[in-house]
Amino acid sequence: MFRSLSPQAGHRVGLATSRRHGLAAAFMVALLSQACSLAAFSPAGALGDTCPNEAFRTGLGANLPDCRAYERASPADKNGGSVEGFPYLLTAANDGSSVTYFTQAGTGIPASGGGTQDFSTYMSKREGEFWSTQRLMPPQSLGQEAHYLGATPDHHFAFVEASLEGTGPEAGRGLFMLDTSNGSVQTIVRNNANREEPPTYSAAGLYGYAIDGASTDGSRVLFETPVQLLPGATPGMDNLYLWSRDTSEITLAGVLPTNEGGGAPEGGSFGGAYDWFSNDEPAVGGAWNGLGVQALNAIGPGASQVVFTAGGTGQLYLRRSLNSGSPTSVRISAPGSGAHDPYVEAEGLEGKIPAAFQEATPDGSSVFFLSSQKLTADATTGSLDEGRDLYRWDAATGTLLDITPDANGETPNGAEVQGLLGVAENGTSGFFVARGVLASGAVPGGENLYRFEATTAPPRIEFVATLENGPHYARLPDVLNYSPRSYAPFFGEAGGVRPNADIRSSRVSADGRTVIFGSVRSLTGYNNHNFFGAECVFNEGQCGELFRYSVASGATGGGTLTCISCDSNGAPPVGSAHLESQLISGGAALPFGDPMVTFADNLSANGGRVFFESPDPLVPGDTNGASGCPAFAEVNNGPNNGNKLPACQDVYEWEAPGTPGGSCVKAEVSGGCLYLLSTGKSPDPSFFAGASAEGQAAFIVTSSQLVPEDVDTARDAYAVRVDGGLAAQFATAGRSCSGEGCLASPSGPPGAPGPGSASVEGPPNAKPKHKKHKQKKTRHSGGAKAHKHKKTANHDGGTHTQRALVGGKG
Repeated sequence: MFRSLSPQAGHRVGLATSRRHGLAAAFMVALLSQACSLAAFSPAGALGDTCPNEAFRTGLGANLPDCRAYERASPADKNGGSVEGFPYLLTAANDGSSVTYFTQAGTGIPASGGGTQDFSTYMSKREGEFWSTQRLMPPQSLGQEAHYLGATPDHHFAFVEASLEGTGPEAGRGLFMLDTSNGSVQTIVRNNANREEPPTYSAAGLYGYAIDGASTDGSRVLFETPVQLLPGATPGMDNLYLWSRDTSEITLAGVLPTNEGGGAPEGGSFGGAYDWFSNDEPAVGGAWNGLGVQALNAIGPGASQVVFTAGGTGQLYLRRSLNSGSPTSVRISAPGSGAHDPYVEAEGLEGKIPAAFQEATPDGSSVFFLSSQKLTADATTGSLDEGRDLYRWDAATGTLLDITPDANGETPNGAEVQGLLGVAENGTSGFFVARGVLASGAVPGGENLYRFEATTAPPRIEFVATLENGPHYARLPDVLNYSPRSYAPFFGEAGGVRPNADIRSSRVSADGRTVIFGSVRSLTGYNNHNFFGAECVFNEGQCGELFRYSVASGATGGGTLTCISCDSNGAPPVGSAHLESQLISGGAALPFGDPMVTFADNLSANGGRVFFESPDPLVPGDTNGASGCPAFAEVNNGPNNGNKLPACQDVYEWEAPGTPGGSCVKAEVSGGCLYLLSTGKSPDPSFFAGASAEGQAAFIVTSSQLVPEDVDTARDAYAVRVDGGLAAQFATAGRSCSGEGCLASPSGPPGAPGPGSASVEGPPNAKPKHKKHKQKKTRHSGGAKAHKHKKTANHDGGTHTQRALVGGKG
């Protein structure tokens, strides 16, 4: 019955009736309640040491791993509202010191600074022994309408757009930067800087500006707008601009090299890639169309350089030395020495075959992109430039390396690379999906996942797994492993918006040895079939699971593949697992306009920790669906469109043995240890909201009351911090306290344990019963410029006007 329990690991044993456990589990509760008193089964800490914050690890937080404790980040008074968000608005600072979110509550959550425009966005920040909250909105005097457009990774600077009504000289839209450390506001583009208003619609939003990225000190900001801010910009097209705080000047950043005429491209310019993923449309892309730019490192160190695409031609360029008075440009997608492409030469297409930016290294030394043109002597795309190869451009030498030459020649179109999942920080290794057979074990024409090592020429390629193949409209997690977006609402033939299904489903560690990815295929033998499970119906009953592939340090290949979200007892899944949720909202309404794309740190930089969401009871302490797992929310068009969030969804941490500061001593399940970060007891779903780079601070959103100070059932943002806990939040509500009386609340009853590990193995799980729901189909209108308003129902029966993105947004 027991898995290996190590006293050094410091596990607490608990068991409660699970939504998939039979009566045998309930029979053992009394017996195990006595076992819980044994000294060997102490609360999970850091490798067996007594946690220095043990006073805060009580009640529902008693069994948190890694000496973690709960801290409520959002304020106690939320004006009757709840914490809401989606991946662009729900972000954590890279050091774990703050978290952002929004709310629809009346005049908004009480907070310092900024205005109270609709759909206010907030930042809660840990300062000393307290959490403070401020609005990430401009002062009301700058605009009756305002929209949060993103922040630097450390949340030091935030960017907003504001619009003043009227016809006066100060009316119109402006772009501003907020310094969150002191509340100061700086103007990037003044209101009505140009009388020409931007188009009403874009794929990224309804308003005029999109942030590509910025330097950490806020001295340089790169942004896009179709408003012609300078005479040299291409009129009527998206253009990439640079704002300098030192000079208060705006200059064009999307500028061609002098040997190509200099100046702005005829089709305009935008940061990062064109829309290669959804519509293969080289005329649009970048931040304005909701693609990752800074998140994929297209913005170089200190915003001193930027990788951009020329609209129309789809050619890829690097604009560098932006921190000097004489920046220069170079075409990255130009053919290298010895390259020969008969088709391009015969058709006169040189400079017209688009190159799809994938990612760059953080230091800007390497840029990865896809192209069907033969750009190196060993490139092996089809005779008509069909299929794409993955290239790496070296900034120091200006040379190209084809990562994927098809030496075997088993497929007529070469490697046929579908997309890049991610690369190491030094650019020497990474993971990609291709249909060509590039290593033993791959399937011709299959969605083959590979790992490459480019320390030698030609690069060494290792086969990992063959993923599920399917059209983009199906939105399989397999397809979204290489999406350039972190969030893409989709209204398609499969029926309705799928609340968690349109999220990028992969992450790669900093050293390029570990990847987390999603798939609906049974890659490790687990039966993931449940036709009535949440979202599984869209994939013919196959539920999406999360897999981890890792190559040991010092090894040259032969990594280990494990499923970290599969039930270790073999019970069928309740629903699909996800890295994060698409929508955390009391209704279906969202703010107009998407902020800049971010990717949450679900995988720690060292590859040792993974944070994810699952409706499945993966550890015995997860019991909140004992009587079933109903849909928590049904938004949009009613109960039959498949738009459901499972009520039993919880947040988990998977940890590799020996992870620094971790609780996992040896592998217990899925090659590591599995822990709950949410309670496993809430009648409402809990959500992952982000983490610091190494996972020391993880954020969840939950309606659970995790500290004594939290006395309502509204959703709050909580930090689950290593060595965390705040005395002020553990003071007994309603009366004063002093000394040790302020430090802790009584522990929960033994029969209601909190988060725990997978150290106890119960009896076989019973097959869950599910009520069948009919699926309602909705029409999908294709095209990159097809955008509509959509009236969507709130849970209280009311409606909100929501931007519904189709086609161009994925």
